Amino acid sequence: MDRPAQTGGPGPVNPRLSTSCLFAALLLPAAGLAAGSLVQPEQLRARVSAYLEGLPPAVKNEARRVVTVSRIDPRIRLAACSRPLQMQLAGQNPRPVGRVTVVVACAQPEWRIRVPARVAVHAPVVVAATPLAARTRLDKSHLKLEDRDISTLHAGMFTDIASLIGAELRYPLAAGRVITPAQIVPDYPVHKNGRVRIVSGGSGYRVEVAGVALENGGKGERIRVRNLRSGRVLEGRVIGRDQVQVGPPPPRNRQ
Repeated sequence: MDRPAQTGGPGPVNPRLSTSCLFAALLLPAAGLAAGSLVQPEQLRARVSAYLEGLPPAVKNEARRVVTVSRIDPRIRLAACSRPLQMQLAGQNPRPVGRVTVVVACAQPEWRIRVPARVAVHAPVVVAATPLAARTRLDKSHLKLEDRDISTLHAGMFTDIASLIGAELRYPLAAGRVITPAQIVPDYPVHKNGRVRIVSGGSGYRVEVAGVALENGGKGERIRVRNLRSGRVLEGRVIGRDQVQVGPPPPRNRQ
């Protein structure tokens, strides 16, 4: 006689259900673990906030810092650490500015958690004191310092008025606008349409003639210039302020 099939034994396990149950179990307090032996989310947020507030200034003239730590899921259970918590900024961001993540680690018992936060860093930055036209050559009357949250200034900024004196504006600016590096005409050694000395030479001789640059050029860059004597357009390398070398390097003048 055939034996009846057994019933009531363990059936097939649903992997998704099993994973969900495991996750739920991890969120529940462990048996016999008192509430006082857990790290409370608000306590952890306060520790992260204190860590971020205590980091060195993000800029040398930082005026104040406002830290907002993201909410920590209250279902997460972390055992109280028997050793001092270790904290560090995640990623490659060396400065506590804008959106950051703090890695909090405990050595005993061993656990680790990543806590997001936002750090608003306020500092005086250079803004336009009055409406400014394009090609304005800046002086002190054009500029002033105003408090700004530098974490929102993704295009950059200047913190020192003196560094902009004599600089030329690329675009028009409204009063109160933050001045960024992209709004400043680069201080090229050679400027388009500017007069230059065209330098050439060979063994035992050196020649310099007057010319005009046909484009901007940084040191070491190759640009086109026009020889004012012959009218010829030449290509040379910028070797200094208003100097362009064509051909092989000329011999140095002997002292």
